Amino acid sequence: MKIRRFQGANVRNVLGQVREALGPDAVILSNRRDGAGVEIVAATDYDEASVWQAAARPEPGQAASPSAGDGRGCGVSQAVPEPSSPGLDEVREELSRIKSLLEERIDGLSWRRWLRHHPQHRAACQELQSLDLSPGAIRHVLSRLGTAPDGEQSRREAMVALVRLLSVPVDDPLSQGGIVALVGTTGVGKTTTLAKLAARQVLARGPQSVRLVSSDGHRIGAHEQLITYGRLLGVGVHVAETADELRHVLGELSHVPLVLVDSAGMGQRDRRLIDQLQRLRSVADRLRAYVVLPASAPLDILEQTIMALGPEHLAGALISKLDEALSLGPILSVLIRHRLGAAYLANGQRVPEDLLRVRPADLVLRARAYVRQHRMAATRDAWHTARAG
Repeated sequence: MKIRRFQGANVRNVLGQVREALGPDAVILSNRRDGAGVEIVAATDYDEASVWQAAARPEPGQAASPSAGDGRGCGVSQAVPEPSSPGLDEVREELSRIKSLLEERIDGLSWRRWLRHHPQHRAACQELQSLDLSPGAIRHVLSRLGTAPDGEQSRREAMVALVRLLSVPVDDPLSQGGIVALVGTTGVGKTTTLAKLAARQVLARGPQSVRLVSSDGHRIGAHEQLITYGRLLGVGVHVAETADELRHVLGELSHVPLVLVDSAGMGQRDRRLIDQLQRLRSVADRLRAYVVLPASAPLDILEQTIMALGPEHLAGALISKLDEALSLGPILSVLIRHRLGAAYLANGQRVPEDLLRVRPADLVLRARAYVRQHRMAATRDAWHTARAG
């Protein structure tokens, strides 16, 4: 089976690419909006049975579940090494995406059915949709509304309910002190965010009150970046690439009020991301892990990141790349679903200026501000188009 991805301005254009490259017998595996265009994944020599068999196999490194007819009983099952190929990996990725779309569609149908029985909340529903919230998050908010008539009062009640859902207690990493690790995927701004936290601590309590630890042994230049920040702040930096080294370093720094640990960034599907968090937690009982979530990421990436790390292992979230986001709906949706509190917002590269302590009401106000900006931009574009035409 041959799988290819095609992109273009519209569906007709992309289907033409598929037909030209793969022929009339190509099978469409998935399609989705990609920015201002369309993305389609198609395949030739498609065998549905083999696709579902591939999706049913356990992931590499996972134990296969024992079969009911297996006479070997309740012993520990052993993981069977499975050959991997880019084709199978891409099929699994597409099937996972289709599963997420189906779950979202089911969620959407359920709250739309609920809305038919509660027409007084239609205005509130429209307001929540404009924030780009997921169907599940919208359903959570609507289920908490009273009997206010449809209109402006219903919208206000929805915003109050949204703030309450986001009001999850979260410790401030700086005021709480101790050992704080920032975890997350590659390129979300963990090192820069960690430097901002360190700079705030230096300004409030002096350079002797904080130490930086780099446990990132995967990314080239990761240690050097943190060492540069440490030199600029006048703060000591330690490198610990193994669990034993990290345990030793943290033991030596037990007298320091705040120790900030920078972890390696990996893909949200990389099992090493989970292993890394487990390693961090195993070397220090009092370590608290905060996930760094980019506001510019789509909902499915944010969901996969949280599920990979395990929301029960996280002390809270720090939101990065606010200046690159088009909407806060995906971030708000995952915070609501996983009952995570957000401690800080990072809205730029400046250290330490671009770091803001955040409250739930601030998040909602910012989300509504994004909607107003987009509406104004759309109106301005329409005016320019009409004038040019």
